[in-house]
Amino acid sequence: EEMNDVTCGYSQSGLEYISLKKLGDTVFTGTVTNKESGYQTLFIHCKDSVGNTADATSTFYVVQ
Repeated sequence: EEMNDVTCGYSQSGLEYISLKKLGDTVFTGTVTNKESGYQTLFIHCKDSVGNTADATSTFYVVQ
């Protein structure tokens, strides 16, 4: 079965999302520009062409 067209984006606030580049059916990439050291959390939102959505968060540690 062919996957629906999926788009994803990330946000540091959970309000305004920046588009991620699609590399494959379930693989997306992007560059985070926030250079603050310490723990950072990104909000990720994906949707497909029929209206399904998925939300997640990713927390990581930035070292300067």
